[in-house]
Amino acid sequence: MLEEEVMNRGSAACALPLFLLSLFGSALASPPPAVATAGSAQGYKAESNDDGTVINGVAIMPGVERLSYVSPRYYGIRPDYDACIKATQGQVPGQGDCADAEYTYQDARLNKAYKALTAAVTSVEGKDALQEIQAAQRAWLAFYEKDCAVRAYRFGSTSGPSTLSTCRMERTAIRAQELEDWRISYTATHRH
Repeated sequence: MLEEEVMNRGSAACALPLFLLSLFGSALASPPPAVATAGSAQGYKAESNDDGTVINGVAIMPGVERLSYVSPRYYGIRPDYDACIKATQGQVPGQGDCADAEYTYQDARLNKAYKALTAAVTSVEGKDALQEIQAAQRAWLAFYEKDCAVRAYRFGSTSGPSTLSTCRMERTAIRAQELEDWRISYTATHRH
């Protein structure tokens, strides 16, 4: 069942909001690169193990949430983050510090990607397109704040702060990658 669900999703994990599709067409869609695995038509593979499930090589453990089952590398999360997490030796507050440090990098990356996308789209489509992108970003920010807050709330005062930090970092990295992909796809389809 899980493998079928993952297979049916295909590249939908990075699907564009409908407003962008209506503005710019399907040429903006840039799915994540598929990992070639045996028996997997689109490259996504789910398998069971004794401790949980493995999807795309990422171990999914019972009771542990991840925002995405696509490799963190695809979203631009740096190896430095993994090294920092490993150095914490499982200490939750230290893991939150690692996520905060990576968040700082990812937030700067997101801001750069947003500016590049809005500049590219505005130069071709004009002010209306810019307003749509700004509205979408405001909606994403509201979602991001509420989603991460509820995730942190679930884990209380012990793991909540670390969960909040990790959620903020992961959501920001995912959004930065989406914006980078959209700009690349948009500029590739609107060359003069």
